Amino acid sequence: MEYWLEWARGPAFVFAFAFMVLGLVRHLGLTLWEIYRIWHRAGDKAVPYRQIGRATLVMVLIPLTKLTHAVLLPGVQLVAELGWHWPADAGSKLAVTLGKEGARI
Repeated sequence: MEYWLEWARGPAFVFAFAFMVLGLVRHLGLTLWEIYRIWHRAGDKAVPYRQIGRATLVMVLIPLTKLTHAVLLPGVQLVAELGWHWPADAGSKLAVTLGKEGARI
């Protein structure tokens, strides 16, 4: 089991992260190419830069917000929930158990 966890933290994560970054770069490149094509073919040269910028920004932010909602927020919620359930003197009891009651934290 430890081998699979190390593999998931190492090569699998690197591959998944690189795939995400390359996908975002591809999307940005295709968007810029389409802007060029629109501007080159259009007769009035009025390209909706604001709409295109918003659409591109949304495509970049969706993976980041999903990551935040799926990974970071549940972790913060778990720590906060555990903090409510521990008694106020749990830290001093743990220090006595470990024999480090005089040590600074």
